[in-house]
Amino acid sequence: AREASFTELGGDSFGAIELLFELEDRFGVTIPPATFIGGSSIAAVAALLRARAPEKPALKLVPLNAAGLLPPLFIPYGPGAAVGYAGAISEALGAEQPIYCFQAPAGDHDPAEPESMEEKAAKMIELIVGVQPNGPYYLIGYSFQSHVAYEIAQQFHDRGEVVAFLGIIDDNADLAKFATTLEKVC
Repeated sequence: AREASFTELGGDSFGAIELLFELEDRFGVTIPPATFIGGSSIAAVAALLRARAPEKPALKLVPLNAAGLLPPLFIPYGPGAAVGYAGAISEALGAEQPIYCFQAPAGDHDPAEPESMEEKAAKMIELIVGVQPNGPYYLIGYSFQSHVAYEIAQQFHDRGEVVAFLGIIDDNADLAKFATTLEKVC
């Protein structure tokens, strides 16, 4: 099927136009209509998409407050997350508490590029150790981000690092799951 063309699979000119708009929305890539009508295989179209795809912006660790004498607090992101609640946490904890929040790249939750929570946590850990090479680490997560913070804590534990604080802010979190393994992580 990879070597079949769009028209061999039953596509027509109207379907090609519809697919072009979908590909542009999903991948940010414009492909000429002749690509489909001209008999290009599915594999050739996929190669064209990969070649024209814009480079994905990198995950960033944003210091909300880099000053202060306390150990830094790291706040992961999740689907639909905004830095807004992290700013509220920073304001509540005051000027002595360094806080770093992850900023998700645009399109990071595109279903066309699935990424596991473990992979996201591993990427975040790379940035955390750039700021603080060794533990103890302090993490906090809200809603879905609490699961990401938990995964980061598990990966730090697996590396032999200490997580001194794992904060979970969510009235719907599965606290039983976290409580049963919290000793292992901390």
